[in-house]
Amino acid sequence: MLGGTYGMLVGSLFDIDDVETTDSVLREISNQVHATRTAVLAQVTEQSPEVIDAAMERLGGDVMRRPVVEVEQEIAAAQEAQRKAEREARKEAAHAKVEELKSRLHRAEALAAA
Repeated sequence: MLGGTYGMLVGSLFDIDDVETTDSVLREISNQVHATRTAVLAQVTEQSPEVIDAAMERLGGDVMRRPVVEVEQEIAAAQEAQRKAEREARKEAAHAKVEELKSRLHRAEALAAA
C-alpha cells in the first residue's frame, strides 16, 4: 500500500521543463494520487478485469491499468535523468570550488608581490 506521499514522489519525477507536454504513465499516476488519497500499486495477472473492477467499485476506488514494461521504462528513465542531474550538480560544485581556490591563489600572489 502506498499513501499520498507516493503521489508526491512520482510527481517529483516530473519537475522537468517540458512537464506540460510529457505524456507518460508516471505523470498520469501522479495526477491521480493526492495527499488525501491512498493508492495501491500492484502487478497482477488477470483472467478477467471485472474481478478487480468490482472489488474496487465496492470500495469506491478507481482502477488504472498500465503495462508494467511502460512503467518500468519510465522509472528507469527518470532515475537516469536524476543521476545525470546529480552528476552535473557535482561538476558545477567542483568547478566553483576550483574557481574559488584560483581566486585565493591570485590574491595571495598579489599580496606577496606587493
